[in-house]
Amino acid sequence: MRSILNNKKGQEFSITTLVVLVLAIIVLVIVILGFWKGWDYIFSKIGILPSGLEVAVQSCQVSAQSNLETSYCYELKKVTINDQKQYVNCETLSKSVTITPVLSRNCVDKSVKLAEVNLCKTLKKNETIVNTKDCKAIFDADALASKSVDTVASPASTTPATTPGSS
Repeated sequence: MRSILNNKKGQEFSITTLVVLVLAIIVLVIVILGFWKGWDYIFSKIGILPSGLEVAVQSCQVSAQSNLETSYCYELKKVTINDQKQYVNCETLSKSVTITPVLSRNCVDKSVKLAEVNLCKTLKKNETIVNTKDCKAIFDADALASKSVDTVASPASTTPATTPGSS
């Protein structure tokens, strides 16, 4: 009976096995959090990646240097300014943060508004800030613009057609 109790080789649990098991659990938790909350959540806690604002400013500088109007004017970047998450294009961002150089020409206002409306429709949140305006204000302005276009177009469509020789 004593020889059975003294022979415990099959039941050993080494320190190495315990350390590997703990490390595997930690890595698994980090991977799950990364996929669940997003990798920005993980890396922002560690401080490895630059902030969204820093990345946006660098992107705007490259777009301006390369004269990429679409990226500079119509691509809306998610940033945090004054602890407020918002979406901005480079033209709007250049009013808050120094961006050098800036694009050599102005952005087309109508196309910028279209990009804002499309983003707000995609996000489906009225409180989202896009180019310093919330989506509710953007939707209201878009609806007003649509009504004014309809009003301008409707008188022409109601004009009776004249047939040749009827005068």
